[in-house]
Amino acid sequence: MFKILKYEFVNRHIIYIVLNFNNTNIILIGVHLPFYNNKQQSESIYLSSLSIIKGLLNAHSSVDMKLVIGDFNADPHRQNPFDSYLSNFLSETDLTPINLLNVQMIDHTYSKYFHDQPLYKANLDHILIDSKLPCDLECNIIENTINMSDHKAIVLKINCLTSPNYIPETNSLSRTNFRLDLTNDSQSKLYNSILEIKTNQFIKHT
Repeated sequence: MFKILKYEFVNRHIIYIVLNFNNTNIILIGVHLPFYNNKQQSESIYLSSLSIIKGLLNAHSSVDMKLVIGDFNADPHRQNPFDSYLSNFLSETDLTPINLLNVQMIDHTYSKYFHDQPLYKANLDHILIDSKLPCDLECNIIENTINMSDHKAIVLKINCLTSPNYIPETNSLSRTNFRLDLTNDSQSKLYNSILEIKTNQFIKHT
């Protein structure tokens, strides 16, 4: 059984959803945090975003599973200030970057090239998890030819949520309709950014 309990576009950097799946309560927070550019404004946004995420986690401390996923623009194995902020955040929240714990065939989620030569690579995208359930977690960084982003995709399989004999009760599921409010600044920006990406992808393939 799958049921959405609550969701919110917090701002252009954070969105979250609380759901119940097979009697398991989960909060899923999606992020796209600013990158380090040595400017005070981006640093303030980064720190305030981490503070908002921490507040959301504290407000939903009773759920069975907490997931924070997305582009953090920080790598705990590097040395810039945002990397340190993320490392401290992980320690304070007891979240585990599962993508860095699993052995990966691809050792990065982002790479920058110059004239087809790699300049550097890093793990900027993460899946952070805190679970009260005993779970068999499988997380993989993957290459995919249809992925037009310069960031690689991460796939997470959580084996504690669905039993082998579980069959969805499709007749009891209610349809949930979400309608964008384009007068809302954050939703409008999100919609326009997605539209721009999809348009550019279409142009490249025609």
